[in-house]
Amino acid sequence: MTDHMLEQLALQTFQGTVIAPMGRVYRGVIYPFAEGTQSMIYLADPSAPFVSGEGWLAFLATSRYRRPEGLTEKMREKIRTSYTTGNATVVLEKNEDYCLTSVCSAGGNSHRRWENVIARDNKEPNAADTDTHEYNKSLNECFHGTTDFGPGVYGYQQHLWIAALDGQAVLFVNHPGSSSESTGLRPGYWYGNGVMPALRQEEGMLGAVYHIGEEHPIRFTHVYCPASRFDEKRMEGQWLFLRKEKGYLALWCSGKMEPYDDWIFGCELRVYESDVAYLCVCGSEKVSGSFEAFREYAITLSPAFDRLEGMLLAKNFSLVYQFYQDETQYVS
Repeated sequence: MTDHMLEQLALQTFQGTVIAPMGRVYRGVIYPFAEGTQSMIYLADPSAPFVSGEGWLAFLATSRYRRPEGLTEKMREKIRTSYTTGNATVVLEKNEDYCLTSVCSAGGNSHRRWENVIARDNKEPNAADTDTHEYNKSLNECFHGTTDFGPGVYGYQQHLWIAALDGQAVLFVNHPGSSSESTGLRPGYWYGNGVMPALRQEEGMLGAVYHIGEEHPIRFTHVYCPASRFDEKRMEGQWLFLRKEKGYLALWCSGKMEPYDDWIFGCELRVYESDVAYLCVCGSEKVSGSFEAFREYAITLSPAFDRLEGMLLAKNFSLVYQFYQDETQYVS
């Protein structure tokens, strides 16, 4: 089990930092290079960032465990893949210039999920056997957020997607659980989503469509983009273009992205719309040529969003928002 955990961390490591969608995160998600798991990455690759604390390495002092071979090679390999973990399907693309990774959220996953037996009790009281491991596991999912992602599902502390040009130059969007970073709520300001979007990732591209219902008090989504961590940043109409060394990112939004500062400065763009779509495009000097050529390519994708249909369209890409009901969110 420990081998598998370390191999998954290595798979999701980009330029020495774990870049991944995650099931339970805190504010530190905005600084992935400083997360506690870095201590284990450092064991296999001393050139990676090191973080002490939280006791991640304590098991090595009290056992004869030896980590599996090949972790460093796995961290550095170019890969485009998807895999399941729990009820989630994770999509990953990484190469020497960028990393794009997400968890599927498109009206329920295509694979068979494990049954949350609490749903039996919701339909027929006392139908589930409470003196079992599966009942405790199911109850924990209800209190700590679903692991079956879909558009419209209420979030907890799940981090759904992230694009990165290195461990500090990262980009993502979420629907916060509060209007201020001073909150102690879960979901928080930068971690989790009040309402989950529809998400779809393809080669070098990711689309997201949010629909925030009238019952939710937070009426905006926002972009995390630490401008000082990139070598170039351009805002042009509905587009945001970013470069770090030889890696490129472009983010299109159907609404107006407005700069906003809370606890941190030059890192946030808010979009004050309840129905909104985003398209993230990744590129590199190797594939696209110059940064200007990448910019021109992104624009030719011609993204558009039909709010009434909940449909995001771009060249060779489409995503439709289909509301998904998840009974594991509720306890009767």
